[in-house]
Amino acid sequence: MSNIDQITSRRNQHVQAVQLLRRRRGREQTGLFVSEGMRQIDRALRSGMVIRQLFTCPQVLGSVVIDGWPSGLANRPKEQVELFEVNESVLSKLAYRENPEGVVAVFEQRRWDMAQVISPDAADADLWLVSVGATKPGNVGAMARTAAAAGAQGLLLADAVVDIYNPNAIHASMGAVFSLPVIGAGSDAILAALAQRDVFLVAADPGAKVRHTQVNLTGPTALVIGGEDKGLNDSWRAAASQGHGKLVSIAMVDCSVDSLNAASAAAVLLYEAVRQRQLVYTPENGFHPG
Repeated sequence: MSNIDQITSRRNQHVQAVQLLRRRRGREQTGLFVSEGMRQIDRALRSGMVIRQLFTCPQVLGSVVIDGWPSGLANRPKEQVELFEVNESVLSKLAYRENPEGVVAVFEQRRWDMAQVISPDAADADLWLVSVGATKPGNVGAMARTAAAAGAQGLLLADAVVDIYNPNAIHASMGAVFSLPVIGAGSDAILAALAQRDVFLVAADPGAKVRHTQVNLTGPTALVIGGEDKGLNDSWRAAASQGHGKLVSIAMVDCSVDSLNAASAAAVLLYEAVRQRQLVYTPENGFHPG
């Protein structure tokens, strides 16, 4: 392909710009993010993400030809995508993972509107996952992956320290962040949106007396997971215990373990909701096969 530029210097301006996107501040200032690896980039393209730049390293990629891969690039106007070939030395500056596959891309971030993700016109059985005060990108990515697999309408990041386009979050999500609606906002804004939609809040709290299996999760429900270090903050605890919601705990068989990892707790709650929605609920018999 004739419009592929060569980059041989690790100090090239495009290489330095990609490095800035490893930091949250750089991503926030530009509205861009970095994706790495053939599967990840292909999933981003198939999800409709807008690609800006594609860096390939022929020495690492081998026989992969840019005209045939990624598949979603074929329909993009060539003038809207900057294509670069780099050597292995430059690739090591572009990539954040060890043993990179030889391809790195820059995409535009997708911004979701709160009113659409938590819509008053949504279905009665809608399900959201809320992560409060998230600090670990791996957990955020894993929660996004499980939320997408469980059919959730979105992941709501309340007062999060990390963002969903952190490279480790993207990797842990296995590309789920490219299609799952993710909203990052303050707790007050998210609580207000959920209250307007009359969503039932189910918040995980190790000290709660009610087990997560004892609560009806078949209606519009937001499953709330606190931070790894501090747990739920006062506003979420109050909303779930005093308002339209419930504090729940997940049983620990080994008493030396007082809580689960945030992503693991989210998976348990999400799939309890999936289980219940495959059953029929009646006040007399509880949940039973339909």
